[in-house]
Amino acid sequence: GYVMSCFARIDLYSGYWRGRCSQVKQTKRMVDFMEKYFRVDREACNVSIQLWRHTLMHTGKPRYLKNNETGKTYRWLLHWHNQLSREQHFTFAENNTERILNLSLIYLVGDLENALQRYLQELSGNAKLQENLQQKEKDLQNSSFKMV
Repeated sequence: GYVMSCFARIDLYSGYWRGRCSQVKQTKRMVDFMEKYFRVDREACNVSIQLWRHTLMHTGKPRYLKNNETGKTYRWLLHWHNQLSREQHFTFAENNTERILNLSLIYLVGDLENALQRYLQELSGNAKLQENLQQKEKDLQNSSFKMV
């Protein structure tokens, strides 16, 4: 639940960052946000979003991923506290057939807090980012659905 919540927040904050922007797909928006504000490797951003936002959110658990270009399988090793060193967080271990993403929940929460602070600092002096946030917030306030 904590990991799912963190990635839901990344989705929300990246939506505020980009605003109403239909030409930018959710995954790319989230990866771009993480790369800019989390300051981690783009591959790690891609894999973590696929694992922890998409497969976890839509199927209830993360699932192994296969890279169609390399044939490698992506797996994960989730650490709950500081058993993983800070330097190993958001990095890969690798063998001939797979890459394993190391992720620490405690560091992820800290990364999210730091990313939000970086974003808010940039937001305070950027009219375009402020407009994006207002657009997205308006969209969120006007959520609707159709009964089936």
